[in-house]
Parts: sequence; C-alpha cells; structure tokens
Amino acid sequence: MELGNEGSGGGTCPGNVDGLPCGNTFTSRLRKTLENPLLVADTWPANNNAGITDLFDKGFIYQSSWDFTRHAGRNEMASHEGWNFKQQFWLNDIIHGLVREQPADLTAWMVVLGDKNRFRVTGVGPEWLGHMAHKIPFDDFVTIRPAMDDEQEELQTVDFLKKEIQCRLNQGGPCVGNGAAAQPQSLLSLGTRSNASRARSQVFLLSASMMTNIVIADLYSQAKAAGAFLIDIGSGFDPLINDPRVRRRTGLQAQERYREPKDVEVRRLVHLMHHIREEYDKQHWPLPPRFTESTKDARRLIQSWVQ
Repeated sequence: MELGNEGSGGGTCPGNVDGLPCGNTFTSRLRKTLENPLLVADTWPANNNAGITDLFDKGFIYQSSWDFTRHAGRNEMASHEGWNFKQQFWLNDIIHGLVREQPADLTAWMVVLGDKNRFRVTGVGPEWLGHMAHKIPFDDFVTIRPAMDDEQEELQTVDFLKKEIQCRLNQGGPCVGNGAAAQPQSLLSLGTRSNASRARSQVFLLSASMMTNIVIADLYSQAKAAGAFLIDIGSGFDPLINDPRVRRRTGLQAQERYREPKDVEVRRLVHLMHHIREEYDKQHWPLPPRFTESTKDARRLIQSWVQ
C-alpha cells in the first residue's frame, strides 16, 4: 500500500510478486482497511504492544511483512504520507513461518481442522491450492484465476469472493440457484452443501493476494457474528506445492523437513496430540479422524505432506 500510494495508481503494484494491478480504486479500498473503526476496535492500538503475542486476545489481527514506520520513518509516515496508524501490526509472517519451519504444529492444526464435527473448512485460491484437498481438510473450495488482467477484473473478483463467502456464512454452503449461474466463467466454486454445516464453526483459508485483505476487512463483522474464522494464508502453503505455475516467494527446501522429519519434530507432534486429547476429553468430544499418539504414525503424518 505504501509503494502503491507513491505511484500514479496504475500499472502493477510495486513489490507484489503476484503482479496484481494497482489501480486507484483498489489501492483506496486497501487503504481504508486501515481506517475501519470496527476493525481497529478489535485489535491492539498503535501505541500499545503489550500482550500482542496472545493471538486469542483480539478478533482482528493486522499483519504486515514489514514495519512501515521503521522503513520510512515515523515522522515521514505521519506528516508526509498522512498514514497516522491507529493499530499495532503483527510483524511475524505467521502462516509462512508455520509451514516452512514447524511441521509438527502445522500437522496438529490440520488434524484439528479435519474434525468435521467441529469445523467446515472452505479454501479460496488458485487451482493448485485446491489440489491440496487431500492434505488440507477442505470441505469446499472456491477457485480464482492466478492472475488479473486489469483492475476491473480484480474488483469483480473481490465482489465474487465476498458473495461466495456470504452465501456460506448465511446458508452453510455454496451459492445456489441464480446466484451460481451469475459467476464469471473463469471462476469456479466446488463442493457440496452439508446438512450439518450450521452446527460447525466455519473456517475460511484465503489465498487471493491483496484481494484477501479487502474481502476479510469487508466481511469481518458478519463472520464474527457467525462465529466464523477468516484466515489469510497467503502463499504460505506454496513450499509444499509442486506446480510450475506457482509464483514463488520461497523455494521447495522446506519439503526436506517433512520428508525426513527430525525426532524433535515427531516428539513435538506427539506432545501436541496429548494436548488435543486432554482438551477433547474435557469437552467430551470424539477424537479427530487422524488423531494419533503413536510416534510411528506421527512421523507418517508429517511425511504425508510431501508424499
């Protein structure tokens, strides 16, 4: 947003590896996500970073891969560009770091998300992410094109994604009837509606570049009211995806962590499984389908990401 704000508002957003168009309207909508009072009220204020490591403490988390004020200087950002941030940023790349460096934690998270009694998981992103459905427990997937030709297509995609997510928040499944027929031909919505959807928490894992920021900001209040989770996974899973079409921020080196997991990672996964069992026993829930406390099976679970 900072770099785009310095330009003419046209062309490709500087520094964005996805090559998204950076028109005036799109950049303006991105900027407004930083000023939305409903979002600011649900995060940490700019002048307070106490407790910011507790991700359960706030409903909305602003994440940036870099510190605007540290890069441009606090005075310049406040006076010259007029940003005047009201919120604190989380500066760690959560999902990317989880996938690249913490196989046990990632695997434990997916085991819990695979509990169909508790969660309904919808993925949003390019086709190659949808092909991870046998590893990421997607119940449903909304496919978008990996590139946008112009700002108009970009904004249409934002509206399409908002509509698709709203349908799921309202009725527990994909848009049906005339709404589905009105989708752009280049965008596909896959999956079936479950009768049990309303009884489960909905989780949306979105990988739609900067369009994700607008979609989550616009739908946050509705998702919060529905008890749903909107999570920007970015290109976090790319290191585990073998597809030549991926525009990579990182290579495939992380796959070695999964192919031959270290004993410490296997032990950590078993340790995390113990915590899962304790919580499930406390709540009197049946354990998730892929749950295991076996060291051998824990190793296989980690390896299954790259097999």
